[in-house]
Amino acid sequence: RPFLRDAAPTSFCGANPGKTQDLFPEFHKAVMEGLVAVPDVRPGDSVWWHCDLVHAVEGTHGGAEDASVYYVPALPLCVKNAQYLYRQARHFAGGKTPPDFPPNHAEVPCRGRYTPQDLDALGSAAMGLAGV
Repeated sequence: RPFLRDAAPTSFCGANPGKTQDLFPEFHKAVMEGLVAVPDVRPGDSVWWHCDLVHAVEGTHGGAEDASVYYVPALPLCVKNAQYLYRQARHFAGGKTPPDFPPNHAEVPCRGRYTPQDLDALGSAAMGLAGV
C-alpha cells in the first residue's frame, strides 16, 4: 500500500530502525488477514517461507531458551546495501547481533560460533569480509 498522510514519517507504519516490524490493523489489515500460523516447531525443525510473504513469530516466547529466526536475504548491490554489509561484517566478526535487529549480542561469549576464519574465500566475500 502506498504511504499516505495517515502514515507518520517517523514510524514508517511500524518499521523502526533496530526494532522488529510490528503489524497494525490500520496499515496492514489485508496482510494480517492472510497470515497463516505455523504448527508447533520442535528442536531441529525448519520453517521456510518466500520473502514476499508476511510471517510472524509468537508475541510471547514461552520457552526456557532463546528462540531464533534467521533471515537469509538476496539483495541487489547498491550503495545502501553495501553500507549495511560493511556494518554487518564487523558485527559478524564480533559475534554481535546484526545492526538492524534489537541488540542482544547473545553470541559474543559463545564458544564454537562461526567466525570469519571459518569462511572460505567465497563466504568471506559474500559476508563483506574480504580485507577486513
